Amino acid sequence: LRLELLSGKYTYLELQSYRDNDQKFAYHIVGCLRLADLVIRDLGYGVLGAFRLIMEQGAFFLSRFRYGICVYDPKTGQEISLLKKLKSLRHEGRSVLDIEVLMGKEEQLPVRLVAVLAPPQVVQSRRRKAEKDRNKKANHSQEYMEMLGWSIFVTNVGDEVWAPKQMMEVYGYRWHIEIIFKCWKSRFDFAKLF
Repeated sequence: LRLELLSGKYTYLELQSYRDNDQKFAYHIVGCLRLADLVIRDLGYGVLGAFRLIMEQGAFFLSRFRYGICVYDPKTGQEISLLKKLKSLRHEGRSVLDIEVLMGKEEQLPVRLVAVLAPPQVVQSRRRKAEKDRNKKANHSQEYMEMLGWSIFVTNVGDEVWAPKQMMEVYGYRWHIEIIFKCWKSRFDFAKLF
């Protein structure tokens, strides 16, 4: 489902198997973008190649950061240990990281990375969910569990437009689509359709 937030209209809808990976749909948005559009993505659609095409269209994106993607210092080209940086920040008593990075080993996509320390109840909920996750591909290393203590975003929207707090508020609009899915699941009785 693609939802245009300003008008509240659905601009694309397709029913697929639950086995279909969201990432295969990540590029669908590119053909309908207009200059300065904003695309808000969840982790499932976080594909670096799609982000690059969005940028090339003169549009913007905002997405959660996917754990495991390498980030690099744009000046030195050196890989950044994100967890080490976040631990250092927390040790200094700071709760926000807002830096420019290159994302991806091959892609080297220039993005703004913003990390905000999550409230304790959010961290506990994320960690409980991760511990219950039985997906064999899930990475539940100690580092992963520590990273769950932060809400980490990537975007090509500059800091002169959004402060980190505003970025998080904007990302909250993505929940409109989750609310729609929840309503559909609870009211449409999809099991009977199939």
